[in-house]
Amino acid sequence: MGTPKEHNIFDQLVPFFQRQFNSIRLCLGNDHLLSACILLFSTVDSLAALHRHQHNADVTREDFKSWCNLYLVNFLKTKCTGEDLYGARCGVLHTSTAESSRSRQQEAKQIYYFAEEHPVNNKIPGIVKKSSIAPDFLTIELYNFLEALEKGTCEFFVDVKGKTDKVKLIEERCQKLLTLGFLAT
Repeated sequence: MGTPKEHNIFDQLVPFFQRQFNSIRLCLGNDHLLSACILLFSTVDSLAALHRHQHNADVTREDFKSWCNLYLVNFLKTKCTGEDLYGARCGVLHTSTAESSRSRQQEAKQIYYFAEEHPVNNKIPGIVKKSSIAPDFLTIELYNFLEALEKGTCEFFVDVKGKTDKVKLIEERCQKLLTLGFLAT
């Protein structure tokens, strides 16, 4: 049985991330696929920031890749690595493309996104295969990405709940989440 403080932080964190997931779902449902992709990667960034080593003041690419490898890639239907996802994150967030310095240096594969329910975007894997855009690329279905992120977040919370030092660290970091005072108590 956890301490009241431990219980309290997860009572606040779960709804915080559930609102993130609901926002992503709204974007997907309204054909705002790039916005959904941006929110997906931004949410991973937030989780990696909570997970980062206690001595790291800032979240790093290594923190992002570590979180993905521990909590995300096993739930994705696409077989990719934290390195691939980090490269994809950089491409999406910085240029709204699949290309990043990581993919140009062949350290990560380019990732293209589609939604099964979208009549045009579900053809993207075939379109990319026929082009010379990226000879070695991956595709991720965005609803699967969201589902994998939800499962990974739950697994992360379960792992952390049993570690008193980590809970205390996350509690401190939560005070800085931009939530219009939701967690700042």
